[in-house]
Amino acid sequence: MSQIKTLNNLFFPKVNTVETKTKTSTFTSTSFLASMQSVIQSKVSTLKTSTATTVTTVTDEPTQYSMTLRADKQLSVPHLLQGNKECGHAALAMALKYTSQQTNTPSLDPGNFHAWSPFDDVGHGPLNLQSIASQKGAMTRMVNGGTDADLAALIDKGLPPIVLGINGGAIGSSSISISNIIDNASRAHWMTVTGYVKNDRGQITHFYINDPNRTSDWRCPVADFHTFWDKNIIPGGNRFYMTIAKPGSFQASFLQTFLPQNKLSDSFRIKLKAVDALEKMYYQVREAGGDAYAAAKKLSAKIEALIKKGGSNLAQEIDKAFNEVFNAVIDALHALADAAEDVGDEIADWVGGLFG
Repeated sequence: MSQIKTLNNLFFPKVNTVETKTKTSTFTSTSFLASMQSVIQSKVSTLKTSTATTVTTVTDEPTQYSMTLRADKQLSVPHLLQGNKECGHAALAMALKYTSQQTNTPSLDPGNFHAWSPFDDVGHGPLNLQSIASQKGAMTRMVNGGTDADLAALIDKGLPPIVLGINGGAIGSSSISISNIIDNASRAHWMTVTGYVKNDRGQITHFYINDPNRTSDWRCPVADFHTFWDKNIIPGGNRFYMTIAKPGSFQASFLQTFLPQNKLSDSFRIKLKAVDALEKMYYQVREAGGDAYAAAKKLSAKIEALIKKGGSNLAQEIDKAFNEVFNAVIDALHALADAAEDVGDEIADWVGGLFG
């Protein structure tokens, strides 16, 4: 038997080694399962901790997902400068020129907007601007009580709104006096909104403004913008804006949905008409007065020239010159009186509409 063992060890040493290891190992199926259970529990514990941390991070740090709300948008609206009291016409001209360029519509180009009116002594109101835009073939919409969101939505669709407000804000808002009205009216102003800036939370922090009384565009803080926009010289016209579009364009389709019609309160609509009538009557008086002044000036110059010339027929020459110009002076004075009477009637109707 010992000889057989010796031969076995000689020819099959590896088999004997495996058998020896198997016999002497302390590893069991029970210990293997216990080890796997320990590893699984450890992984589950780590996963729970990681999940809890992730949820807490999202709740405490909203900026991780609000970055997409940040925005900085500005339309390439041409910046035009006004003449005396031409801010309304200049602001409208900017919107018209931009629309003309973007839609390739030459008929919407404002051309020389300085020639739109022979006089600009007291500026121009919303209905005057709407009339000019309509004559150019533009679709228009007007809103009082507008919002920042309105302006941003229009900018997003390529529609730069024009806004009416009071530079530096209104004074005497708690009481109405003639001096306050005159002061506020002297600072009434039109501007064109060309863009906006939003922060991480999607809140508007600035508006880009083309101010026709500034030589460059203005990145206006929203608080300063509302100081200007929240009050109006026309009662009830707070946060007024107007926008235009080319009929049949994508922007016009959007505008018809966004603003199917003008969004004006009934009382403000009445006041707009009264202000427009007053504006027209004023410029009629201004024109008539200008004609009377021109005629009188012409007569004065002619008489002065005749006096310098002298001669034996001086009296007859002066009389002839006076007769030539007299009828023009009288006609101009009659027109001035008629226009002044119309203005008085309009003021009476307007006051009746305000307090009636």
